[in-house]
Amino acid sequence: MKAALGQSEYLDLPHRTSPEAAEKIMRERSMLSKENTAEVYLSNRTDGVTDGYGPAVVQLRIPQQLAELEDESPRR
Repeated sequence: MKAALGQSEYLDLPHRTSPEAAEKIMRERSMLSKENTAEVYLSNRTDGVTDGYGPAVVQLRIPQQLAELEDESPRR
């Protein structure tokens, strides 16, 4: 992932969610976490660890400087 970070100012990351939430994200071109915080959890994978977060996947492009790397995603 380090090589990919140096090549662009943006990160393309998938976000798993419900079909209804995915539709709303695409329609409104914005999102708010369930906890109503300024943070959302994204992954660089769409399988395995993210399976429990919903069947729909929305591809998000975010500025690299807004991303904060965490080794583990929180479990619901």
